[in-house]
Amino acid sequence: MRKRELYSLIGSVIAPIVATAAAAFVFWWLTMYSVLCERDVAGTVIAVWCAVVIRIMLWAEKKGEEEK
Repeated sequence: MRKRELYSLIGSVIAPIVATAAAAFVFWWLTMYSVLCERDVAGTVIAVWCAVVIRIMLWAEKKGEEEK
């Protein structure tokens, strides 16, 4: 397995796990310390999850391209 394929695999496996952990933390923090309604909290958590997945996937793609 080449390094590029390895980074792609790591990015695709790690991204959802890290994103879920970040979203869970944001959900916990917002429900404990925020005055937002549930709909706003859910929307924020979904946005955080998507942002973290995209960021990790972009990082893995960039890392794979650097190894060419």
